[in-house]
Amino acid sequence: MAGDGTTFEGGIRTAILSPFRWVLFIVALVLGVVVGRILIDGSGLAGKIAPEDTPLQTSSLEQEFAVAQQCPDFLGSTHERAQRWVQWVSVTFLEPQKHPEKAAGTSKANLGKTDIEAAFQRGVDRLGMELTAVPHGVLILTARLAIVVSFIPTLALGFVLALLDGLAARSIRRYAGARESATIYHRTKYHNVVFVTVVTVAYLWWPWPAVPNPYAILAVIFSALLLRFQAKFYKKYV
Repeated sequence: MAGDGTTFEGGIRTAILSPFRWVLFIVALVLGVVVGRILIDGSGLAGKIAPEDTPLQTSSLEQEFAVAQQCPDFLGSTHERAQRWVQWVSVTFLEPQKHPEKAAGTSKANLGKTDIEAAFQRGVDRLGMELTAVPHGVLILTARLAIVVSFIPTLALGFVLALLDGLAARSIRRYAGARESATIYHRTKYHNVVFVTVVTVAYLWWPWPAVPNPYAILAVIFSALLLRFQAKFYKKYV
């Protein structure tokens, strides 16, 4: 059986490394979402899945802006935020890549491809992708992130109500003398994080335009229920 010193050292190590694990998780998630969106747009997934008589096209910026108009507003118009974010990403990150001679101040005679650029082009060619899929995927992803922001109040409201109800259920369980369940608490917390992550990534990767309103409400309800169970089975004494 481990002594108090081992437990204390393990707690310190966990406390120090925990923020770095979250940073690595977020970085890996962002890279995965961006690369996945580019691959989906570049592979022409929508056209391959659709039947021949009803061809489906991958989502365009105009379609995403139309979807943004149907989403609730938060901190301003969702439609305007999507346009503003797309314009900022395009001007800041994509336009310099289209005109490298302006960004670097060099002549066209010196604009040869580097080894990294050539290797990237070969990889794109092997995947059968168009190089234009890179800026297209990034801009679609930016517009959808602006749409996701509009559902923060809905998620916050659902979480507050679920947390209050869960804490009330915890008080009843505590005064009734029932035992807490660390297994339910930790598993519910884990499943909630996984569920929110998977739903968000699935929407960002979805090849076709879609109004997320009804699906977002269902996702918030399910996530709030998980949070309620998490609060209900929190340890009896703090």
